[in-house]
Amino acid sequence: MSTEEFNTIKQRLKTNDKICVEIKEHPSGRSIVPISARIDHKKMMEQSGGVEEWFTELRAKGATKIQIQLHKKQGNACIRDGLAYDCELSSSEEEAKQMQQQITTPSLPAQPVSNPPIAAQSFGLGMPGLSMPDMISLHVDRNMLARAQQDLDLEKAKTERLEKENRELEERLTNLDRKKANMEFVSDIAKNIAPALTGMFTGGGTPGLASPSNMIELPKGLRGKFIKYLHDMSDEALTDKDLSTGYYALYAMEKKTPNFREETEQLLIKHNILQNGTDNTNQSS
Repeated sequence: MSTEEFNTIKQRLKTNDKICVEIKEHPSGRSIVPISARIDHKKMMEQSGGVEEWFTELRAKGATKIQIQLHKKQGNACIRDGLAYDCELSSSEEEAKQMQQQITTPSLPAQPVSNPPIAAQSFGLGMPGLSMPDMISLHVDRNMLARAQQDLDLEKAKTERLEKENRELEERLTNLDRKKANMEFVSDIAKNIAPALTGMFTGGGTPGLASPSNMIELPKGLRGKFIKYLHDMSDEALTDKDLSTGYYALYAMEKKTPNFREETEQLLIKHNILQNGTDNTNQSS
């Protein structure tokens, strides 16, 4: 951090009673002055008599390379104001030596030149209308803007990552809800079919519907026919894929899917399974 930036920080502390500082050791990040201490201009005056004196005492305690982060007090909270600055504190003797060298260094003879604007004399930037304090403030604002943009990019990337994780979570919940609905449907079918199938395979004699000792009363109509059809069917008659298609067809009808039954009937008629509303399969039971 340049001397101008450090002076700007000290000036902000002097002129804004809502500004406080957090100090860390650089580059280790060890806390020297935590933000919870809420060190502002008033406390610096109480502890050391002034801002410059406070930083001098901090240097005397061994803090040389530090990182300064300004915060703005908002009620009981402190909100970060801009980005952190890395700074190397110099002792009062070093500052005095530097000032003495500036005083004793002979100046070059003045050269006859034209009088450019003040800003051009100070910085050689040729921006008339800006004084030296204005130029310093502009330089600091540019640095703070660049660092703020970096923070904004990090927050944007974080937001995109969280949105992606949220979408994935919603998809997982949707899949779980669909599986739950399927399981409930299977459970309902099992409650209706299981008692009949269980009766077919209990009791003495040869298992099956043909055994009078094992015969039970099936539900009337197509429901009973459907149960008997499942029981008499061989394992090789239908593949798992066939059974899956039949299962989802029943599921769609149970859920009253619009137009599904009508479209299914048209498909059965097309393949000569239904004729004029009656099935073309074996009608015996």
